[in-house]
Amino acid sequence: MLVVLDRYAFVSMAAALATMGIKVAGYLGTASVGLLADALESTVNLAAAMLLLFALRGARKPADRTHAYGHGKLEFLVSGVEGLLVLAAAGGIALAAFERVQQPVPLTSLDLGMGCVLLAAGINGVVGWMLLRAGRRHRSLALEADARHLFTDVASSAGLFVALAVMRVRPEWWMVDPAVAWLLAAHIAWTGGDILVRSIHGLLDAGLDDDELQALDDVLRDADVDYHALRTRRAGRQRFVDFHLLVPGHMSVQESHALCSQLEASIERRLPGTQTVIHVEPRDDGHVENVQRPGVQEEESCDTTKSSSASCS
Repeated sequence: MLVVLDRYAFVSMAAALATMGIKVAGYLGTASVGLLADALESTVNLAAAMLLLFALRGARKPADRTHAYGHGKLEFLVSGVEGLLVLAAAGGIALAAFERVQQPVPLTSLDLGMGCVLLAAGINGVVGWMLLRAGRRHRSLALEADARHLFTDVASSAGLFVALAVMRVRPEWWMVDPAVAWLLAAHIAWTGGDILVRSIHGLLDAGLDDDELQALDDVLRDADVDYHALRTRRAGRQRFVDFHLLVPGHMSVQESHALCSQLEASIERRLPGTQTVIHVEPRDDGHVENVQRPGVQEEESCDTTKSSSASCS
């Protein structure tokens, strides 16, 4: 699987190189600042693809004495850098559009420009779809971030194509070119900000998604166990779960261990890549509070999960 993920990173780099060359050729032929903006975004795509390969290879390094939980968070860090690159590209596009308003340049060979835009959009659309499917299948935020970046490029190219078509019919509407560039810059900035926020959430140990929490709740419900103090987090493609399991006071250590092993195996089958830590407590301990039954919403407010499998300290 890991070699396959590397291949997706190389495909992304190849697409970035191809579309960058196509858009630069279109800009040189038309002098459109919109095409220049699109070419600049492809340059960012290339840098993002290189970062993606670095993240995928670094995040899969096994745990060591210094990083006992592995290196999965590297994906979040690299995704954050990609978000910053996208924001920088948006700023550069906005600046180029402003300069074009100050110093207008007549556009030429718009048919060439429109063809270049369509070709580049097609390449990015196909590659983005491939990366998105792979990212969701392998739970890779880095792949998903790169895919969303490419889809942003496709949307940008669609707007640019319309602008070039309008200016081909009405050359006097030259302001459409920088106006579209500003719109693209705003859209790109929104995408970059979203990628950055998601990466920050990951670095700050945000809990698992609602569907994952529901799957965890289903496993515990099927096992018919009581628990509390549930906590979850993610590090790249790895998930981490820990909770306190309540067992009868007369249950032996061996029996408790067997039950924990069964629960851990069930969670791993339902949520592959999950490391589970279970702390056993006797059910008849008078100090145990906030006991939770799977599928039952606790009345007390909690702050570490997002579903009925709430956790309280």
